[in-house]
Amino acid sequence: MVHLVFPEQNIDNRPHKGANAMKKALPFLLYTCVSVIVFLSVTGCASNMTKHIADRLAADESYQTYPVNPADLSAASKCQKPPSVKIVNMESRTGDYETVEKAVTSEVINPKDVMTAFVAHLENGFQKSHIQVDKYSEKILNVKMIDLKSKSHFYNFDTRFCAEVTIPETGFTKYYEAEENAELAWASAAHAMHKVSRQIIDDPAIQDYILCKTGNADTLKPDKQKSFSRKLIELQDALIHGLITKEEYDLKRKELLERF
Repeated sequence: MVHLVFPEQNIDNRPHKGANAMKKALPFLLYTCVSVIVFLSVTGCASNMTKHIADRLAADESYQTYPVNPADLSAASKCQKPPSVKIVNMESRTGDYETVEKAVTSEVINPKDVMTAFVAHLENGFQKSHIQVDKYSEKILNVKMIDLKSKSHFYNFDTRFCAEVTIPETGFTKYYEAEENAELAWASAAHAMHKVSRQIIDDPAIQDYILCKTGNADTLKPDKQKSFSRKLIELQDALIHGLITKEEYDLKRKELLERF
């Protein structure tokens, strides 16, 4: 029998070495990815959309998206002088206010800055209705944010905005709320805020006050208003401390607004 002896071949093992290297590196890569995700979750990495909302409101985009033909309110004025209004931003919160919850990051706003943009948009709306904006006006509207929350869907966002308007002179207090949908969270927020601004301007009680018409705007009893504020704060605290779910918070908050 003849035995054939072949010379030793120089086989290139580099692909196998590369595969082995990847196998060794894979656990490290997975550990790194998990660490990054945990870090972002713990540190609450968030995207601030305050400027995006302000830019949308300042650009007057909403009046193009939702065509409105503002009425000339000054024509019905009973005031001795041209009707005017002073709008005061009473929102004092400046910390990150979460509006959109996500698995890793979240969308937040600066409530005071957002309401500054809202007030400017509201003033613009009054001017479109021929109501002057005057910092010395005796007709004063105090405005502050109650809530701004967005729900993320696959292709878009639903945003609900609620604001409180008070008239110091008469004791009038009322909540205005609107919901809007758009592809971007800040776009839906700006559109919802625009709708609330129109609710305020078109409210007969607000118009009667600014136009010096007979009779004062309807008022909510102070004790009833305090009760609402207290219950809303308690509800928000329960959500923050994990005593209720987000769904339960939304449901109870809606019931609270409808009741008051």
